[in-house]
Amino acid sequence: MKIRGHEQVIIYVLILKDCVRRRVMKSVIANPFCSETAAKDAMEAVWDVCYNDTKPFDRAP
Repeated sequence: MKIRGHEQVIIYVLILKDCVRRRVMKSVIANPFCSETAAKDAMEAVWDVCYNDTKPFDRAP
């Protein structure tokens, strides 16, 4: 099965988001005072704002 160019970009973006989510969870769960449930709830609450924030850059580096 051959993947076309635009499909590669979509797959990359989805993999990148999963990677960022996984790293956020690992970071927050490392706090001994934060449960996994609380970490997931906190991440979901701020995900859209934080993931799309590129400051101080004009776009994602």
